[in-house]
Amino acid sequence: MESFAGAPDAADPGPSPEVRYRGRVGGHDYEVRAVHGLFECDAVVVVDGVECEPASRTEKEAWGHAAEQGWAVGREEGFRRLTCPVQFLSDDGELRTEATVEVRTVGYGGTGEVDVRRSFEPTPLAPDPGSASAAREKRRAAHPTRFALVAALMRAAGYLLPLLGIGLLLSGLLRPLREWLDRVTQPPRDAVREATAPAREAVAAVTEPVLAVLGDLIETLFGWIPGVFLWLFGWMEHLPEWVTSVLLPALVVLGVFVSTRARLQGRRQRMETARRGGDPPASGTEGEDGGRGTVGGGKAGDGTADDGTDDDDSDGGRARPPS
Repeated sequence: MESFAGAPDAADPGPSPEVRYRGRVGGHDYEVRAVHGLFECDAVVVVDGVECEPASRTEKEAWGHAAEQGWAVGREEGFRRLTCPVQFLSDDGELRTEATVEVRTVGYGGTGEVDVRRSFEPTPLAPDPGSASAAREKRRAAHPTRFALVAALMRAAGYLLPLLGIGLLLSGLLRPLREWLDRVTQPPRDAVREATAPAREAVAAVTEPVLAVLGDLIETLFGWIPGVFLWLFGWMEHLPEWVTSVLLPALVVLGVFVSTRARLQGRRQRMETARRGGDPPASGTEGEDGGRGTVGGGKAGDGTADDGTDDDDSDGGRARPPS
């Protein structure tokens, strides 16, 4: 990618839009050079000093790239998001995913965040000091309550506005259209009803006794359930209307606020660890390096294994590209 190489063009004296994120995850050093556009983002991933440009590859191409450089980085583009699976060759020659680098753009471009996900909880990478992304992380760390409240209101709006909007649309804006459709389709519907009346009466004469027996059986088996529900929740009928119209949205906002604030506090702690260059504790059963050594320690470095023997002899010929 030309946007990552060399100095900016002389005709463009402004600063480079590239933002670098660094951190250590799973025993490996990650550096992501990201460009945050308004609607899309791009990045180059560096793992243990090995630069890998994300690309959409077939399994065979990814295998060859991993065998040559030690890592293969995939590319899955989305709206204001870039997902990069980081793959490596295991000891038995299988292509496995070590982690997933997630690059996101926030705001109006030029700002974003990068996480490395190896388990359920992602690990953030620290942006370069002085960048817009670093300033945003600093503001979020200084005011977690404010950011959590804004996120809660936006999330609650995403939950509640579609429900309220659909009801308003159907009850108000579409009322003239529904009335017009009723007037236009009433004659055909009446004609169809009159034409099918004899057939419907004949079917009803046969099915009514059967349905009556089934209704009595269902009432005998399950008739007690409505009484139990009325006994448990009948008190809700006497609640004032504001409880359902105001309390429910308030509970949604409160729940999202609490969860978002806890997530921001956890992210702040992991961000401090990333700035110090520390490695957060692994959450799975793998070792610190995820079952693999550093890049260039044998497979991709000089063609020899760690004990000095040739790779083809040490793995018994198992590390072969997929057909």
